[in-house]
Amino acid sequence: MKLNKTYSTIFLILAAVFFIIFLISKSAFTLILAIIFLLIALYILSQLKKAGAAQSGPEPTRQAPAAEEDVSPAEIPSAEIQISSEAVLKRDLADMPEIVYSTVTKETTDDDIFPFVVIDAETTGLDPQEDEITEITAIKFDKGYVPVLSFSALLEAEKKLPEGAPKDKPLFGEVAGSFSDFVSGCNFVGHNLPFDVKFLYCNGTDLSPNAKYYNTLPLARKVLNVPSDVENHKLVTLCKYFGIDFSGAQGASDCLATGKVFEKLVETIKQS
Repeated sequence: MKLNKTYSTIFLILAAVFFIIFLISKSAFTLILAIIFLLIALYILSQLKKAGAAQSGPEPTRQAPAAEEDVSPAEIPSAEIQISSEAVLKRDLADMPEIVYSTVTKETTDDDIFPFVVIDAETTGLDPQEDEITEITAIKFDKGYVPVLSFSALLEAEKKLPEGAPKDKPLFGEVAGSFSDFVSGCNFVGHNLPFDVKFLYCNGTDLSPNAKYYNTLPLARKVLNVPSDVENHKLVTLCKYFGIDFSGAQGASDCLATGKVFEKLVETIKQS
């Protein structure tokens, strides 16, 4: 006989009926029957529960790790930035080579990932063709997810300068060559990385055809569900989930946090 909830319901009804008869007749026999039917119903329910657990497997649980030790951007050595007297000309977005964004699997190795550079660009708007970069921050990570070198520059937006006014800061085009040297030989990591990559290309950064590009936003969507795991996939939310200190007050903080989130996402995917 294949057990199902219908049988358990029938035996529960029989148990109730005989218990009522016992209350009326005070017959010990009817009380025994009521207890027997109740035990049968409970047995059927327990077997159904075990069968359901065996089919679905144990419910996976995710638990946020303990908070990471604070890391100060000031502890990371800074790269020397060369300011060119001639700014690199802006490029047409239509000319940008196709970027294939890499995923992470259990087979992903350290050689596939390192070294990588986390980038964060602040801009005057959302159009990489027309808008300008006003701040660029990047942190290079080596094996072990160790931050080894940083690049940070506050920049002038040429279109916002009054005509004839002197520049207090360099244009991105004047540090583009130095930044291209900084990222050379590295893979790229960023949260919503395509936004930054388009701006970097249009403003003169050389993108290596051999580099891998890891966008932490779709990687987070791959392993953390909304709303069962996290409220959303914003960087600050992911940092809270993984126990990563994040002030969000400056680009270096963003880059450090993104590097650590990337590390946690890689670990989660490889252990799944």
